[in-house]
Parts: sequence; C-alpha cells; structure tokens
Amino acid sequence: MIDTNSNTLFRGIVEDNKSPNKDGRLRVRIFGVHSQDKSLVPTDTLPWAEVMQSLAFGYGSGTGITSVPRTGTWVFVILENDNPNNPIVIGAINGKADSLTEYQLPMSARAGYQDVNGLAMSGYPDNHVIETLAGHIIEIDDYATTQRIRICHTNGNEVLLNDDGIHITSIANRNEVTAGKYNQTVLNTIEINANGSISINTSGSMNLTSNGVTNILANNDVNLKSDGVINVSSTSDTNVNVGGNATVDVVGNMSSTVHGNSTSSVTGTTAITSTGACSLTAQAGLTADVTGTTNVTSSGAMKLKSSSTAQLEGTVITLKSSSNTMVI
Repeated sequence: MIDTNSNTLFRGIVEDNKSPNKDGRLRVRIFGVHSQDKSLVPTDTLPWAEVMQSLAFGYGSGTGITSVPRTGTWVFVILENDNPNNPIVIGAINGKADSLTEYQLPMSARAGYQDVNGLAMSGYPDNHVIETLAGHIIEIDDYATTQRIRICHTNGNEVLLNDDGIHITSIANRNEVTAGKYNQTVLNTIEINANGSISINTSGSMNLTSNGVTNILANNDVNLKSDGVINVSSTSDTNVNVGGNATVDVVGNMSSTVHGNSTSSVTGTTAITSTGACSLTAQAGLTADVTGTTNVTSSGAMKLKSSSTAQLEGTVITLKSSSNTMVI
C-alpha cells in the first residue's frame, strides 16, 4: 500500500520536461510511488506534474521567471488530495545527472551527488550563479574581495561590472542602435584603438570642438576632400610646413589677398607661366633686385608702362620680343 499521507514529501527525478502544451509540467518518477524499473513503469506512462513557481516579479500571464527543470533534476513532490495522478513539484534538491539526459537508478546510487554550480564554488556561499543548458551565465558575486556582476554568452561575449569599471568583450561584431539622442560623458581620457579602419558617417553636420591643442597625426597620406566649400580660418597665425614638394592645382580662378606685407623666399629657381595675360600691379614702388641675369621674353607684343619715371639700369639691357616692344 502506497503511503500517500498529505503531509508526506516524496523525492523524485525528472524524466521528461517536454510537455505537449509547453506549460512547464514534468513527468517525474516518484520514489516510493513508482517502480524504479522502467520496464514496469515506462516514462511515457508517468502522470504530468504541475510545478510550483516563484512569485518573484509577479508570476503569471507570461511575467515573472520562466525556467523549465532539466531531465535528471532531483525534486520534492507532494500529491494533491493524496492522488498519485496529481503530483505537484514544489522544489529542487541537490542531485547530479550523469549527463544532460541520463541519470542513475536506483536512488541510493546517487547519494552524495550535488548540483551546486562549479562557478559558485569560488566565493561560496556568496557567489550566486545562473547557468542555462547551453552555457549562458549570469553571476552576481557578493564575495568581499571579488564583488562583480557578470553576464556571459556561451560563445564568449561578456559584460563584466566590477570595481575597475564596465568591461565589454565581443568576439565578433558589436552593434548599437539608438532611436533617440546619444550622449556620452567621460571625466578622463578616451582612447580608441583599432587594428583595421575607422569610419564615421553622418547624414547631418559634424562638429569637432577642443579646448586644448588638436592634433591629427598620420604615418601615411592624409586626404581632405569635400564636394562643397572648404574653409580654413584662424584668429592667430597659420603655419604650413612641407618636407617635400607642394602642389596647388586650381581648376577655376585663384585669388590671394594680404592686408599686410608679403614675402616669398625661394632658394632655387622661380618660374611663373601663364597661358593667358599676366599682370603685375603695385600701388607704390616696385623693385626687382636680381644678382644674376634677368630675361623677360615675350612671343607677342610687350609693353612697359609707367605713369611716372621708369628706369632701367644696367651695363647691358636687352628687351626681346617677336613682335612690337613699347616703353611708355
């Protein structure tokens, strides 16, 4: 005769957790109620047991914590109204499945086994661990010297919060999507290191503001390209230093305005070539001081004009033109 006194707790082991209704029910072999011989009581003949749930986070209608026990889990069971066909699982107890789907029978062969997660052993009993069948892990460690919160995907992606800050590890891509405004405030230094390229794309304006010195350093070429206007403005000095050649290629007109003095110093040859007209105008005096030979050659008409005195001084002065030469 089975003792089904309503005050009796039975030990059992979960043999099937795939309820056809996906409602969390389990098939449990209850020791003292069901034979441990599967040939006498096959798994598919065991009644479906309801499972008492935690009320944390307002359990019901899909809210709260949903977690289905694995096959091989040791459980405590009561029988509603002393009916062996109405078992209710009220909690789990320590046990250890030989694999994810197998377990040991009879029950006495499992004595001494336990299910405490190996990660919880470090800092036991203050390290609280949740681990899923696939190996996803949440650790909440209250141990005095290692306090931390760790969320880890089975593939190695990890978020770690500890005394040193927030550490994010991604073994592949990392994507962030923000529907609203995105603000970051850093009270210290920001460093971004990439073994590959860095791209910043925006469909609007982009502003870079610094209250200190702004340096752009490159060990290779620097390209600055705009489909619109490029403006360079400085309220102080502007210095351009070129270690090699410098080329300025302008498709349209080019204007240079200096409100003060302008000095150009060339240690080599200076050539000015124009396929059109070339004018040199000065509101004051114009002096060309050359220590070597000076040649002014024109394939067309050449005119030298002055509204005041014009002087050409030298031992030999040659003006050569393939057309007319006028001195006015």
